[in-house]
This record gives sequence, structure tokens and C-alpha cells, in this order.
Amino acid sequence: QKYGHDGAEMETLTKLNKDPLERIMILDLDAHQGNGWGTDKTDQIFKSSGADVFGIDFYNDGIYPHDIYAKDGIDLDVGLDHGTKDTEYLKKLKEMLPNSLDASKPQLVIYNAGTAI
Repeated sequence: QKYGHDGAEMETLTKLNKDPLERIMILDLDAHQGNGWGTDKTDQIFKSSGADVFGIDFYNDGIYPHDIYAKDGIDLDVGLDHGTKDTEYLKKLKEMLPNSLDASKPQLVIYNAGTAI
């Protein structure tokens, strides 16, 4: 089975076979674009879990990896300018996260605060 750059999400998802979930959210708030899980979602790797995965990604748009292919797997893609202030970042998150939670109704939220190794 293929694992992306952010393998922690896939490890978590593969352990869900005991109690299958229908809706999962990946909330990726580290500095880099989620190209690992984004690519996995684009390649439909998550389909084996039986769950619908909704991915949110807030990241610095000016740094690695600029992965256009992975962007297809990101449902809410929020590329931020270098130097974005905390107040602006938190305002965007507070505006977008509740709507995304309401729309996707996840049973599990995987919070990624930086898992690339």
C-alpha cells in the first residue's frame, strides 16, 4: 500500500478497520502544503478505508512543495502569503472551520501540526 509524505494519517486510517468510520476530516495546519495526504486522496488511496475524507490545508504558499497534483485532493485549500499575521490566520480559520465541520460532519478529525519527516 502506498503511503504519502505524511504517513501518520494513513497509519491512523488503516487502524480503523475494527470500527469503520464513514466521514473523516484531515485538518492540516502546519506550514507546508499537505502533499502527502493530498496525493493519497487524489490517487484514491483512502478509498480502502471505506470513509469519505475531507481535507483542509492552511499553509505558506511561498514554500515547498508547490505540488499541483496534490492540490486536487485538498477540499479546502488555503494558501497563505509569507508573513501572514496570527490575527489574519486565526480569523480565516474561525470563518472556515465551522462551515467545513458542519458540511462534512466528520466522525474523526485528524489534526496535522507537522508530521513530515
